[in-house]
Amino acid sequence: MRVFGLIARLVHQTTLDAESALRRDGLNPALFQLLLAVREDPGAYQQSFGRRFGVTRANVSMLVTKLEQAGLVQREPAGAANRVWLTPAGQTVVERLGGWVMAAAAARTRRP
Repeated sequence: MRVFGLIARLVHQTTLDAESALRRDGLNPALFQLLLAVREDPGAYQQSFGRRFGVTRANVSMLVTKLEQAGLVQREPAGAANRVWLTPAGQTVVERLGGWVMAAAAARTRRP
């Protein structure tokens, strides 16, 4: 049980650290997950992210709008739908924060 408690504390603290880093950039976990998804599938239809994350089209639209207003993604109309890409600023944020999250997790698993 000691190991489980240690792992639970590690996951909890890493989550708090990651959320703090995201907040500094005006993001939350949902917005960052969407940025990661757009990086993985550039030019994907906006509605595909709703299916991917199991949320409504309205929720995805709200998240994309926030990211677009922050200059991190751009939408392009494609018929009745929209396609979504990262902007250069969005790519920079994903690279910086994605690397930070991985480094924080690795640092917490090292023994003193």
